[in-house]
Amino acid sequence: MGRITLQGLDFHGFHGLYPEEKEKGNRFTVDVHIDVPFSPSVLEDKLEGTIDYSVVYGLIRSEMEKPRGLLEGLAITIAGNIRTSFPAIERVTVSVSKHNPPIGGTCEKTTVTVTDPPGHRSEEH
Repeated sequence: MGRITLQGLDFHGFHGLYPEEKEKGNRFTVDVHIDVPFSPSVLEDKLEGTIDYSVVYGLIRSEMEKPRGLLEGLAITIAGNIRTSFPAIERVTVSVSKHNPPIGGTCEKTTVTVTDPPGHRSEEH
């Protein structure tokens, strides 16, 4: 078993419930941890023995480009899409952070984290 982590993926997006968030957008970061059994072919530098993290990035970018109201739904959708695209994974954990959220005070970021358990699929939502 191994873990692949994509950390600090940086995006400008329009996620949020308030009009100013939908108009101006905000900075978001995404962190993903994928637990996956590596096959012996990784010792021969064969990509099919692991997860292509450029594909994972593309899945995340695609969802980050679609405005959502809540980070929770965004994180769940990302996790489900990764799991659907890579059925061999054991677990995927996705954290989505909104920087300087409009909460009426100082806050560096707010983060929502979901862990997509085995057997979960995005089409269940």
